[in-house]
Amino acid sequence: MSRVSLMHSRLANEMPAGRSRYTDSADRRPASGASSSDCLVIQITGELDVSGLTTFRNALSVAVDAAPRAVVVDIRDAGFISLRNALVLAEAVRRATSHGIGIHVPTGCRQVERALDVTGVRMLVPRDSVVSDN
Repeated sequence: MSRVSLMHSRLANEMPAGRSRYTDSADRRPASGASSSDCLVIQITGELDVSGLTTFRNALSVAVDAAPRAVVVDIRDAGFISLRNALVLAEAVRRATSHGIGIHVPTGCRQVERALDVTGVRMLVPRDSVVSDN
């Protein structure tokens, strides 16, 4: 059984500068009224198998559609992620990147990292070993 949580955080000091699609290109300030340090965190705990696919896809979609400065997919407490879920993550990473949203995936356990390697997620998003919350 898995749990997928979407939460707001302020992790800008740990993130490289990035632009969202709602950012003014001249001064990099958000045009939408949200703080430029806004970050959304998707936290996964337990085993993310096919039964959690829809929930995970929806959380990723909401996070990317919100166009924050960054999205963190925290897999540190996940013991397993199915290949289908990893492919959904790869799709979300491509979408976020095309909109100028930074995406970070801290390093997870060996099984999770293997799924991310096999599906190409790690080619798109390098390992982040530490993400601290301010």
